[in-house]
Amino acid sequence: MFNLIKMDIHRLLHSKSTWIMICFVIGLAVFSVTMTNSDIEFMKDDPAAVTETMEERPVGIYVEAQPEWVNGTIEIGSVVSVEMRSQLLAILCVIFAAIFTNADYKNGYIKNIAGQFPRREQLVASKFIVIAFQVLV
Repeated sequence: MFNLIKMDIHRLLHSKSTWIMICFVIGLAVFSVTMTNSDIEFMKDDPAAVTETMEERPVGIYVEAQPEWVNGTIEIGSVVSVEMRSQLLAILCVIFAAIFTNADYKNGYIKNIAGQFPRREQLVASKFIVIAFQVLV
């Protein structure tokens, strides 16, 4: 089991999808901070817009700047909670976990390795642990 986990971590670290995911997450973080900053600047310029934007119910994926942030008191906990509520990171984790899991079928890895394991649930447990590591990163 330990060797399976080591092998899957090696495959994770050397796959293109992992590095693309990291680039997307970094880009998403920069984009999100930039858009939140522009929302704060917009709220500074037009204070009446704060109540208007709070009354609207946006549909889809969005990041909502808090009205308290206009005064300059921005706590990291509130920023993280707003980012988590937007579900952008969760969508990326789901997409790239599926890409990593299905990469086994591209080169015949499952067909070759599954015949060597009498208990195939070890393959699933190993993949689960590695994907949990990927989501944590």
